[in-house]
Amino acid sequence: MAYIETFILGFISYQLFRIYEAIKSKNKLYKIKTHHFSYDMTDDIANFIHEDHFRFRTYFHYTPKESNAEKICSQGFKYINSFYKTAEEIDNDWTYDAFLHYRQRYFGDFIMVIKIPKECTKWREELIKEIGIKNWPPTENILSDILITKDDDLNHLNYILPCRFVKGFFNYKTGQLFQNPHFDPHLTKNDLREKIKRLTLN
Repeated sequence: MAYIETFILGFISYQLFRIYEAIKSKNKLYKIKTHHFSYDMTDDIANFIHEDHFRFRTYFHYTPKESNAEKICSQGFKYINSFYKTAEEIDNDWTYDAFLHYRQRYFGDFIMVIKIPKECTKWREELIKEIGIKNWPPTENILSDILITKDDDLNHLNYILPCRFVKGFFNYKTGQLFQNPHFDPHLTKNDLREKIKRLTLN
């Protein structure tokens, strides 16, 4: 009986390993030949996405038109209530990035690259304790401006993240790359403190 159980467990482990290798191989092929997300992507795009990843949190936003992408670069990234409804955080794990791309690619060929300094999250926590405010908005909302519109709904706040945090965009099909000249994401803790003070006065 012990021999049979050992054989069955060994067989199952081997099959699971084969499935894992097949999925991994398929993902690599899928990325290389179909969507340009691979170890073989151009150095320019790879560096564009992951440069200074130790200092910045990186987000993707997909848009169907180049004109939309250019507008975001010059005017900022607009969103309603939550930044995370239309922006996805990425990391250096190519399998995770491929999964996000597979899920989001139908929203457009142009991918906006947004960078938020990691220190802002740490400073936010410190300033919340310093000022004594609980349940403060997430970092992205603090850095953004609230847009006031005529049809303003108390349940829907319109935000715009300044274009200084938009690094640019690229077309994942053609490899076209656009560097945003307005990109300047560097902040100090005092910058964030002043931003919070302005929000508390409104």
